Amino acid sequence: ELAARVEALDKALKEHAPSDKSVAPLLDVVLWKDPSANAWRVVAADGAAEPDLAKHASVLGDFRAATAAGETSSRWTQIGDDDLLTLSASVYEDGDVVSLVTCCGDHGTHVAGIVGAYAPDNARDCGVAPGCQIVSIKIGDARLGTMETGAGLARALVVAKRAGVDVLNLSYGEAARLCDAGRFADLSRRLVRGAAPGAIFLSSAGNNGPALSTVGAPGATAAALLGVGAYVNPAMCGDLYGMRAPATNPGGGADDRTEHTAGVMYSFSSRGPATDGGMGVTISAPGGAVAAIPRYTLQPQRLMHGTSMSSPNAAGSVACLLGALKAAGAPYTPDAVRRAIENTARPLPGVPATDQGAGLLAVDRAFEAVAAAGDD
Repeated sequence: ELAARVEALDKALKEHAPSDKSVAPLLDVVLWKDPSANAWRVVAADGAAEPDLAKHASVLGDFRAATAAGETSSRWTQIGDDDLLTLSASVYEDGDVVSLVTCCGDHGTHVAGIVGAYAPDNARDCGVAPGCQIVSIKIGDARLGTMETGAGLARALVVAKRAGVDVLNLSYGEAARLCDAGRFADLSRRLVRGAAPGAIFLSSAGNNGPALSTVGAPGATAAALLGVGAYVNPAMCGDLYGMRAPATNPGGGADDRTEHTAGVMYSFSSRGPATDGGMGVTISAPGGAVAAIPRYTLQPQRLMHGTSMSSPNAAGSVACLLGALKAAGAPYTPDAVRRAIENTARPLPGVPATDQGAGLLAVDRAFEAVAAAGDD
């Protein structure tokens, strides 16, 4: 694996070597310690375009430290008025290493927008949980075409644990034969079921349906995670995707047949069971959304669909659930919340459990179940 990584990085280095055809700037990075704030300061400048460092007004701080200190101007800047590519900095090893962080695509911003976009003047642009605090942990490596690495995933879980997050969403994954095995599965178990308070971990089930046993890793193969399938309602079927809306189906009880449970699963949404016999898909949530994307795209929003969209929708719903439980002073554990979510989900009539799991996440029902269990 190490040899494969070195080979990939060597290839990327050759492809991005400076030449007359280079389009990306080479940045000069200057780091110093600000004695007045006892904080690191960073300037990342395109010295070829402007050799006078004094004219580069954007001074960055370590992103995490700047956020904790309530700083705003030092958290991020942008590369060029035309490119609008946002840039932040992280300082490691007592200043020996500076990491310049940019997004390597619009997927992560879109996912974050579904969870917790906040638009006080337009409720339609808000995410599912606009009052949440988002901790962004980058696992995609731009040098590898945004692919994640095992080391990146492990570091992300360690950071999430240290940050004390309540809910995690992972809209990443690929096919795998082995279930609930390996370093990532072990760290996930520790994060969810380790020392209190633990966390609720959701992930996309995969986009390789509609065949059986097409669920991907880690969302549908790691036991500590809730794998989320992608649901589409009848209105979206015709208006957005040219899908045939489902006919009235006699399946399901009368209480379960509502306008919110009359839809179907997207054809691409991966199906269970997992290769070890597990369900694979735990629950389902809406799999299409119009949400924010990075500024460099020169678009405010974009429509995307996939289990990468259904998972953050469910994560935002769980954030609302935990917020309500905390406000009510109701005790809970990650396993108790998971049981409540699975037991109170609204099943889609006529849709196999291998496709939808327990059904659509129902926050109101889950809250009542957890609160009642706490009273007992």
